[in-house]
Parts: sequence; C-alpha cells; structure tokens
Amino acid sequence: LGPPPPPQLHVVATDLYQVTLGWDVPEHHNEVNITGFKCLVNGQQLGGTLAKNVRQTVIDNLKPGNTITVQIVTMTDGKVKDSDVSNAVKVTCPALPPAVSLNQQPSYKKGTVTIAWERPQGSESAPFGEEILYYRVYLDGTWHGEVKACDHCNKNGYQYFLTDLRPGQAYDVTVKAFCGQKKVDPHADTVYVLCDSSMSNSVPVMAPAPPTSPHLRLEGMHDRGIDVTWEMPQQYGDAALSGYQMLRNGKLYGSIIPQDVH
Repeated sequence: LGPPPPPQLHVVATDLYQVTLGWDVPEHHNEVNITGFKCLVNGQQLGGTLAKNVRQTVIDNLKPGNTITVQIVTMTDGKVKDSDVSNAVKVTCPALPPAVSLNQQPSYKKGTVTIAWERPQGSESAPFGEEILYYRVYLDGTWHGEVKACDHCNKNGYQYFLTDLRPGQAYDVTVKAFCGQKKVDPHADTVYVLCDSSMSNSVPVMAPAPPTSPHLRLEGMHDRGIDVTWEMPQQYGDAALSGYQMLRNGKLYGSIIPQDVH
C-alpha cells in the first residue's frame, strides 16, 4: 500500500494582488485515509493544514515584481506516506504600471464632462502578462467606469465621457491603470495576478450648464427710456457666456449685447 497520487493543481482566478488555486485529488486506495492538504510556497508550508474537504485556497498580499512557486501535498494519517508534491504553478505579481497623467477636454453638452489621457510612458515595453489591461475612472474617489486598453487608443489616446453629472456641481476625477491577467487558462503553469498603478493626478471638473439668469437693477429713468444694469451671472463648466439678449414684455428686444457689457 503506497502513498496517494499527488494532487493536480490548477488556476481558478486572479484578482488584485491575489490568486485562487484549486486542485483535484486522483483516485486512491480505499484504505488510504486523507487528513488534509498543505500548500507549499517556494517549498515552505503556507499557513496551517487545509481540511480534507477543501479544494481551493487563496494566496493574497503578493508583492509587485515577485514570483512564487505553489504546490500542494496530500496528507495522510501516517499509515502511508504523504503524497508527492503536485505540479507547480508559478504566480507572478507584475511590476506596478506607471501612473496616468489626466486632463480635461472641452465639453459643451449639459451634464457631460470629457477627460483624456495618453498611454503612460514606459508601459509600452512591458513584457507579456504585465501589459496594461484596462483603466478605472473614479469620481470623488468612487469607482465610476472602466476603459479597456486597445491598440488604437494606445496610439491615439484615451477618452472617457462622464454623462450623468449634476450641472453646476464640482467633482474630482482620477484614473488608475491595471495590469496582469484577468482571464486565465486553468491549465497554465504560469499566471499573472492583477496590480494597479498609483492614482493619477486629480482633475477638478464641473459639468456645463446654462448660466444663472441676471438680476436686473433699475439705474435711472429719462425721456429716452430707462437704464438697467446687472452683474455677470454664474457660469458652469465650459459653457462660457457669449452675450445677453434683452426681452421686453417677453419678446426679444434689440440686438445681442456683448458679454463684457453689464
């Protein structure tokens, strides 16, 4: 009666600085009593013994730029030896991608802001598994949306449209770059987890909106009519004030007044 066959280790999923690994246990002799499993990282046991009904484990807090080798051993009650080590899976945490340099582009649609950025310098030479996969956009520190990296945008630049903003309200927009592998081959013997860049510069934005209505003041009365004045109204975003149009009894009166006259 010999030891049980070694488990078959495979990749389940990757996440930010972590990997989920699973294993299958081959058929073994009925008299072999399996008591659990131990996970080896670079030949050293990680944590305590895993229960005999466990078939997955998560390894987290992986360090950027480092690679570990993971294996699993089936443990027995001692009547027979433990299994040999399983097949090895190498898990790499890529080096951190460079931070994004963010800017705002003109937008004149109500409630809409356009931000833009170029592919970060230095990321174009990233090796396989460490290329930037996508970018995440944050509004006031909260996730807002995601932009997938592509060859066209790598050459011509990225744009993101925030279309659900409250006109006239100020926001801060930031972006992070993410690299690694989001989709994995479960049978691969090498895998790259996800990692993120530091946050981009913060860009304060305000969605365009019509200016507030001027408050008229009567300045004088004379035989030619009346004189009125007003203060320049509040302007929002890129919707710049270009002039004023007088109304008399609700109907247009006279030509457009230049914006510097008030």
